[in-house]
Amino acid sequence: MARDDDTMTSSEWLGAGPGFPRMALGLAWLATSLGTGLLGWIISGPRRALLLAAAVLGLAVTGAVVSNRHRAITLGFSALAGMATIAVGLVVMVLVAVSDGLDIASAAGVVPVVGGLLGLRLSRRAQRMAM
Repeated sequence: MARDDDTMTSSEWLGAGPGFPRMALGLAWLATSLGTGLLGWIISGPRRALLLAAAVLGLAVTGAVVSNRHRAITLGFSALAGMATIAVGLVVMVLVAVSDGLDIASAAGVVPVVGGLLGLRLSRRAQRMAM
């Protein structure tokens, strides 16, 4: 049982309670959606639509995770959204590499891919802790 006094160490506090993975998952999705949306705002063409769609999906997942309703469905949705975000990041990397070069492609796809991997990992961890 977690305590709220000064005797808890930081490692006990970070691992305490079943809400921590959900909180970290919500923050990860929020950061991913904001970063992906910013990239979508900067990049033009059909790649913009893909990135903005991934950003909207990330905001929807953030709202679902934070609401704490239907936990099993929400965490499954988060894992699927993580895979979709990774796919969007890889497609955008390929599209940017074809038209603008490899340096810009790696920068354009890093945020959705890393955010999707983080969301997928945290979703699976939260699923294991919810059991």
